[in-house]
Amino acid sequence: MKKKWGLRVLFVVSAAVAMFLMFAFALQIPAVGKTIGSPKSCGTCHVMTTEVQTLQKSAHRDLSCLDCHSPKGFIEKPVDEIKTASRHMYVFTTGQTPDVIKPNHAAQEIIQENCASCHRAITGQTHLATQDRFCFECHRDTPHGTPLRN
Repeated sequence: MKKKWGLRVLFVVSAAVAMFLMFAFALQIPAVGKTIGSPKSCGTCHVMTTEVQTLQKSAHRDLSCLDCHSPKGFIEKPVDEIKTASRHMYVFTTGQTPDVIKPNHAAQEIIQENCASCHRAITGQTHLATQDRFCFECHRDTPHGTPLRN
């Protein structure tokens, strides 16, 4: 009996790992990442309408949402996508969608790292290293809206 149970557990774990790896590989394909995290996809939620519309008019209009809001890395990206999708599904199916969506601290850290990785050559290491603030605290309207202080 134990042998059958052990084989079933091994099969389930192997299948879960295989599915995760397929998802991880799929996210590495630019077309998949751009589709999953596209403004059109993210804009299906009415709360994101303003963000999608303002992104289309910004300097970042050619980026997908995941370019800024998802970590880089083969393991980090799918893990974050699974956590985020699970949280979104729970919030939307239970009717707990807030009127204004704000990133939590972990999401802010991801956005900060992505700002820094793309703009390090422009801003220089000094600008980023001397600040105890997130980029979007000063440049809040850059990705979503009319730039005010840039």
